[in-house]
Amino acid sequence: VADERRSSPVQSPLARWFWNGWKPDGFYRPLVVGSLGEVNRFVAEQPRSHEHSEAWSLPPLGTPKAMIMLWVEKHKEELLCERDSTGSTPFLYALLLCRWDVAKCMMAGTQGRLLCQCYHSPHCDLFTGESALHLAIVGRNLNLARRLVKAKPELTRTRAVGTFFSIGEACGFGELPLFFAVCSGQPEMARMLVQEGANPLDRDSYGNTLLHLAVYHELPEMYDVARDLMRPLMGSQDPEQLVNESLMTPLVLAAELGKAEIFEHILSFRLKLLWRFGPVRCDIYPLNDLDTFPEHATTGQDPPYPCVLDRLSASCHREEVHEGRRKILSTTVMRQLAHEKWQAVGKRRFWGGFVGVVSFVAVLTAAFIVHHLDRFSVADFCLQAVLGVFVLVRLALSIVHLVRQGPMPYLFSVGGSSKNRKITESVLFAAVVASVILQALGITDWEAIANSFVITFGYAQLLNFFLGLKLTGPFLCVIYEMLCGDIPRFVIIYVCFWFSWSLALYGGTDSSTLQDTLLATIGTFLGGVQPDEFEAFTPQWFGMLGLFLFWIIFSTLLLSNLIIAMMSSTFSALTTSHQMESRWLHERLRIMMAIQGQLFAHERTRCQYWVMQKDEIKGCDVACLAVRSKADREGQGEEASANTGWEVGLGHDSDSDVEKGPQSSKEAEAEIQPPLHLQLYPFTNPLLPSPSDRCITGCTTAG
Repeated sequence: VADERRSSPVQSPLARWFWNGWKPDGFYRPLVVGSLGEVNRFVAEQPRSHEHSEAWSLPPLGTPKAMIMLWVEKHKEELLCERDSTGSTPFLYALLLCRWDVAKCMMAGTQGRLLCQCYHSPHCDLFTGESALHLAIVGRNLNLARRLVKAKPELTRTRAVGTFFSIGEACGFGELPLFFAVCSGQPEMARMLVQEGANPLDRDSYGNTLLHLAVYHELPEMYDVARDLMRPLMGSQDPEQLVNESLMTPLVLAAELGKAEIFEHILSFRLKLLWRFGPVRCDIYPLNDLDTFPEHATTGQDPPYPCVLDRLSASCHREEVHEGRRKILSTTVMRQLAHEKWQAVGKRRFWGGFVGVVSFVAVLTAAFIVHHLDRFSVADFCLQAVLGVFVLVRLALSIVHLVRQGPMPYLFSVGGSSKNRKITESVLFAAVVASVILQALGITDWEAIANSFVITFGYAQLLNFFLGLKLTGPFLCVIYEMLCGDIPRFVIIYVCFWFSWSLALYGGTDSSTLQDTLLATIGTFLGGVQPDEFEAFTPQWFGMLGLFLFWIIFSTLLLSNLIIAMMSSTFSALTTSHQMESRWLHERLRIMMAIQGQLFAHERTRCQYWVMQKDEIKGCDVACLAVRSKADREGQGEEASANTGWEVGLGHDSDSDVEKGPQSSKEAEAEIQPPLHLQLYPFTNPLLPSPSDRCITGCTTAG
């Protein structure tokens, strides 16, 4: 069925609580993946394994068909049983080289006994299961593929299970021939295979359908072809709601992999016109895959499958995936969804947490200063008591959320700033406990170090909240990018020069130690060089003095300007390509998803930002997102209420009972500003056959 949700492997109750459905990078990974080096090794050994038999020496190009038939008759027995190091046969080898003339003669000369041959080798599992039909499809030979399927219909069910075709490899085309046709972009080949008996509802070993593989290879045209092939066999079910073993629909998989182009392509088919007035139109999008929050608010239970917002906010170690996710989040629909959800779910709770963190940091600062100046005083005791209450409350809330979500989802399900905040919060709690223990034991030196960690990670909590503000968030994203990219590269370069120059200068001194020399050379970079640095050199080592002066000029002019140029380049690249804002929107989404995970059931029911629309296929109400846009003027009158199933009306102010007359497009656009909240009111019309099924849409501005 379309809503099939495959259950995860059986786990113990403790393991289910610990992991709670969380997986690294969200997306499944193949168990065994053949490396490129392994492929090259077997391909290099393949010609050497052909030397012992003449059956592998195919006739040259341009050989007449009669001569090829004589060659086939001569090596008939060898053609049936010979295999090389990769598990191939001469027949499969001819297809691999696209020698269609030789392959057809082999088929005719052996009465079709070669058609069922597949790659198989006990020493190489890279290409296991690849058949003649797979090779004909990859070679884009439609006539040969049709001939093979008509002669052996069971070839449509052969699976290429070698690691070379696994998800994550360059040729991750699935396993079945129909999957190969879709992934290689051959619509006519795919239609022919279905006509000859291939089942478009088949899945690969990971539970992927044709739609999932089209998403993985980002083929919008083949996605449409696959959907058209699957839809007649599913009746009223929606093939786009089928999930794989990771419980992802094709749309969620596109968000997981950061495939922005095909994500927009899939989303465009969900658009449904709600109303239009002048140049302004309002479309609705079902939220069943985009966001599971409405379903949770209705049922009170977390859905067992991920949604688009979950995958966009998840952590990932691949920068190209992050870039694709940011492009998806920058689309009109996702941006509107994130904005509406932030207003309803995240904004008020974010400011509440921000006030709490500011209060905590203020108390922490006062306690730190008083404890340093006047230990064991009344003020010191009172401030430490208040600080202890703050820490205990925050620790209790963190433990509650950790128990509800599970350790791994709590720490790593949402990446970016939210993950950093939880990690810094854990270090803060550990430092507070260490400070209390050391203070009780009277170890003041180590207590001072623990207090330094407490004040540092306490202010780090404040920076994580600054990331959610539009005033400071984009610039903190730039700083984070510099810390992760520019600073490590510069440190590697600087340490190389610094240590080599320090050793050279250390060899030219009599009294200075290596530590003094290292500090002196690094002080030049920071502008802290003093004239007495030259007294350490002996008179005969004037060359060392010149070397030291050259190091001062080199470090001050070249290295200092290098780090400035690197940071300036990063800032310019992020601002000119509008990545700074997209990165901030991405981080704010993560903050919002972290807040969502901390809401209780009764709180979620009060955070409604969607409208309910009746699904004509399922026959039930579904949550939808209303998105406004400015439409073209051509054909706007006839298309206003076509195929919507809704009566179109304009709401008016509650203070006035007179509906406004026609307005210009500029007045209408100025009056209807985002964000809009759509409210549905019962509407009765005696001229309509079923008044209970009709509604009028009222449009009111927020605030």
